[in-house]
Amino acid sequence: MSSKTDREILNQLLEKYAADGELQISLPDILKLPPISYYGNVNEITQEFGGPDRLRTAVNQLQALLSASLATESIVSYLPAS
Repeated sequence: MSSKTDREILNQLLEKYAADGELQISLPDILKLPPISYYGNVNEITQEFGGPDRLRTAVNQLQALLSASLATESIVSYLPAS
């Protein structure tokens, strides 16, 4: 992933997660929804990432980071206040 558009699309996925609270990002369905669909159709967005494997890898990494962040927040919320 190297282009500004790639980052914008991933940011849109993050915003969609923040708005909907849905951790599971379902490809290619989510690419058909605004505002992500404004970047093009599924094939165009996939090619922007350099192909389906690279898009899938980027989305999987994003989901892993979100999961790790949520797990950390859960753990921290159970720690006693100092």
